[in-house]
Formats: sequence, C-alpha cells, structure tokens
Amino acid sequence: MSNENIFDALTKRSAGDLGSPQRFRRTAGSCPGLLRRMTLQKELEGHRGCVNTVSFISSGDVLVSGSDDQQVMLWDWKTGERQLTYHSGHSGNVFQARLLPESGNVMVTLGADGRVRVGHLPQGGAAPETREIGKHRGCAHKLGIMENSPNVFLSCGEDGHICQYDLRQETPFTSMLVARDANSCRIGLNAISCNPCNSWQVAACGADPHVLVYDIRSLATPPSDRGIVEQDRGEPSVKPVRWIIPDAIKNNNGHMHMHMSSVVYSQNGEILGSYNREKVYLFAADGCRGNRAAVLNRDGEEEEGGSADDGSFEGHRNAATVKGVSFFGPSDEYVLSGSDCGHLFWWSKRDGVLQQLLKGDEHVVNCLEPHPTQPLALASSGIDNTVKKWGPTADAASFDQAAAKSVMEENAAREADDSRGPMFHISPQLLLRYLQATELTRSQQAGMAGRGELTARGFRVTETTVGMQEAEAVAEVEITINDDPGREPTLEEHRRGIRSECIIS
Repeated sequence: MSNENIFDALTKRSAGDLGSPQRFRRTAGSCPGLLRRMTLQKELEGHRGCVNTVSFISSGDVLVSGSDDQQVMLWDWKTGERQLTYHSGHSGNVFQARLLPESGNVMVTLGADGRVRVGHLPQGGAAPETREIGKHRGCAHKLGIMENSPNVFLSCGEDGHICQYDLRQETPFTSMLVARDANSCRIGLNAISCNPCNSWQVAACGADPHVLVYDIRSLATPPSDRGIVEQDRGEPSVKPVRWIIPDAIKNNNGHMHMHMSSVVYSQNGEILGSYNREKVYLFAADGCRGNRAAVLNRDGEEEEGGSADDGSFEGHRNAATVKGVSFFGPSDEYVLSGSDCGHLFWWSKRDGVLQQLLKGDEHVVNCLEPHPTQPLALASSGIDNTVKKWGPTADAASFDQAAAKSVMEENAAREADDSRGPMFHISPQLLLRYLQATELTRSQQAGMAGRGELTARGFRVTETTVGMQEAEAVAEVEITINDDPGREPTLEEHRRGIRSECIIS
C-alpha cells in the first residue's frame, strides 16, 4: 500500500467499506509509508548492564525487560515510566523474562546461571518472591510460550535440553528431550518458538545448521526432578519430526560449522531462522520459500521443499552475539532483524527488499519485540543499557537508500575480512574462563571488553562483547588448554564452539 492509500483506507473506513476495526488496522498498518516514518520515540533508562530481553504483556500496556545487572523491570509503555524493579534471583545475566499469557501476574525468567525461576507479581507494585523450578547445565537462553497458556511453557539451553513445565503440578518440571544432530551429538540450543497454529509443534535452533521441529507430545518424563542431568546415559532423545536447512547452506562445504541464533514462528506458521555469519531465511510449513530447502522427516528421508519467490534477507551482520529475528506488521508483512552494526533492518517479506534501516544501539542490536496490538510499534535492546521505544510518528517519511547501501557494504566488507582465518563463536562466559585460565592481568582483561579481537593460538575471536561483571557469574564451563599450538582443531571442536565442552588450542 502506498503512502496515499492511508487516506483511501480512512475514507473507506468512514463509509464502512473496510468492515471491522481489525481489518482497518491490518490495512493501514501494512503501509510502507508508515514504516518509513518509524522513529525512536524514547529511551527507557534504568538498567546498569546490557539489556538481554524485552517482552510485552498480552494487552501491550506493560513492557518487561531483563539485563546483565540481574534486575527485572516493568515499564508503562505509554509513558515510558518505570513501574517496578526487582532482583530476579539469578546469580548471572537475565536472558529472558516473560509474563505468562492469561495469567495476569506470573513472571518467568531464565539466565546465564542456567536456572528457570518463577514469581507472582503481587498487587500494589511490590517486588515478587521468586523460586527456582528447573535448571539447565550451562546457560538457559529462551522460553517457549504457548498461546493462551497461563501454566505450561518450555525452556531451552546450551545443554541441548528442551524442558516443559506445568505450574499446576507440585513439581512443575514435568518432561524433557535432548536435541541431537544426525550423528547423535548433543546440540546446544539458542532459541525455541511455539507454533501458534499448532499447539504441539515447536521449532528450536542452536549449534547446528538445521531448524529442528519437534512434536512436544513426545517429551519424556525427566530422569530427575530438578532438570539437572550429569550423564548423557539415559537422557530422552527424541527425533525431530522435521529437519530444515536451505539448499544454499546445505551445499556449502563449510555448512557444518554454521549455527543459528534465532528461530520464530509467524501468525500463520511460517518460520524465520537467523544464521550466524549468514542470511535470515524464511521457511514455509514444509520448507523454504524461494531458495530451496532440504526437509528431512524423523527417519532422515528428504521431503520436497517449497519453491517460490525470494525467501532470504541480507545486508545485516550476525557474528558477535545471539541475534534475534522477528516478523513485523499487523499481518507479518515484514521481516525484522538486529545487527552487529547497531542497526535495525526491515525487509519486505514478499520480495526480500530492504524497506527501512535505523540506528538502534551504539554497538549491537540483539532483541526485538513488536507490540501485540499497536501496528508498527516496537521495543528493542542490545549492548546499551537502555530500552528503545519505536513508533511510526516521524513528521515525514524517510529512508536513506544511499546510507543503507553504505552500511550493508561495510557489513559485507567486515564479514569478508573476518573470513580470512578459522573462527568460531564463543559465549562471553567461555571467553572469560579462557582469560582466567591463561592468567591474563585485569588490565588485559579490561582491554577485551567491548568490540575487539583476540588471537589465541590459531583461533580469532572477533567482536565478542564481554561484561566484566560476568567474571564470577559464569556457567559451569570446563576448558582444556592444549599446549600444542601446531594441532589443528577437530571438526567437532569447530562445531561446538559455543558450547562449554569446546577445547581451545
């Protein structure tokens, strides 16, 4: 819809031709002219560390944020005023904080300490008491929130576990599975998403180039009541009902080194997957729109993938952190991603053309949360200590294509420069453990904070953002330092670069 069509929509609405208010919202909210008016409305200040999560309650009236400072904050979305601040109870960074839908007051958090905690927000704005209901080995990254479910939800983490919780049970941790690749190696997970069109279907991604689609009815009873499993033996491994990978990545000789940082479902069951050092890909229910995808069933047999118009989105850079991706618009007309260059990228879902580019962080944009009811409203966060509030309220439409081209060219040049040598992505916790193990001085460690480069006997780690407050709040990571600098890393060491079992040579 063109900019002028907004007025056409208003005219039709006044004449009753657009039907329900919901239809008008979808029609007007999908206008490219409104997207070109996106602007930063306000920065929400209060956190003292990187903001790793932003989420709305169902009505959209309140925004929830969590940070490296271990605090959870609730904000009035309309005014931007802080309503509540409380300590999460975590001993490490808060990676996600969500209010369960239809619950009214049940807050769930997880973080770098691997713990999953739940609390009930009391009346009157008092801080809630939280309790631990589960624990991953290593970092716990994402929650899987089910549509209209005030009691049941999922979590995933670097241990490869997908865990299910039911708050109606005396022991909420009820079932689990372990994600494994085709060689039965455990896959550390970065993200999980529940299909709003199919309540039993979830998609997960992590240290593997495939999107893993599971039937959660296959989850097994956990071997312990805490979710902590010390040995691989006896863990319930469930095969995905589908493994999805774009042919463009499958046919790349180095694809087994790739991993994914984010996966999310659309309102209609489509899947977005964001690849580290690669594009964002759009998958239909049975494969990829456009650039063909290999779709394997649970027996490893290849199914026919979809083939339509362009289904990939590029120009951003996803190398430094766990980057989020999202659908955007009242009917998911756009694809939205953060970037290492500190910009937000909006593409048209239909043809993959960049529609808007805005600066959203001094370093890296990681988190993106579209408003549940207001068309084109958005919250974002990243390495900065603030939450950004966005909306289509600029005085005039604007999209500087020349500046966007320059940003994308710079991202491509940096990616090409970084591809000169063998690299792998590691978490800030793992890097800190390495720095401690090599007995670097505090001044040398401080020099690694922010965006930089470390050469460590053959490996280059680039643009890793390290918060020094994480030094004592790290996951249970075990690093072996190999004194033989001539030894080449194994394929498994490359592939497990973001996992705690990685050997740094």
